[in-house]
Amino acid sequence: MLRREDQGLDWRSFPAPTYGRARDAPVVWEQPGPELDLLLANGEGQHLECKREVPEGESRKKMLKTAAAFASQDGGTILIGVRDDLQIVGLPQGSNVDKQDLQVVGMIRDNLEPVPSCVPRVIDHDGRKILAIEVSGGDQMYALP
Repeated sequence: MLRREDQGLDWRSFPAPTYGRARDAPVVWEQPGPELDLLLANGEGQHLECKREVPEGESRKKMLKTAAAFASQDGGTILIGVRDDLQIVGLPQGSNVDKQDLQVVGMIRDNLEPVPSCVPRVIDHDGRKILAIEVSGGDQMYALP
C-alpha cells in the first residue's frame, strides 16, 4: 500500500513468492522475514529443500538430485542456512556469501543435464543470511548423469 500519513494513495496486490517461478523484479519485499516464513510454511517437500550449509559428499548428491527434480517439475527453492527441522541458523559467521552462492550455482550447472535455470539470492532474516536458490521448472527432464 502506498500512503501519505493516514491517507491511502494506491493499493496493489502481488502474489506471494511461488516456488520456481520467475520473480517480478520491480517488486521488492521490504521485510524479507515474511517471505522466508511463507517458503517455510509447508516444510520440506516437493518444492523446498533446506540445508544447514553448502553440502558436501553424499549430501551434495542428494541436493543435486533434488534440484533436478525441481527443474523437471514445477520448480522449487533450495535454502542454505536452514536446518531440516526448519530452524533458521543462517550461513556461518564470517563466511563469504558470494563465494557460497557461486559454489552452489556452479555445482548445479556443472552436474545437471541439461543446465536448469536457477537464480540465487540472499535473504537477510534477523541478521542471519540465508542463501536461496530458486530452480525454475522446465518442460523437459533434467538429470544428474
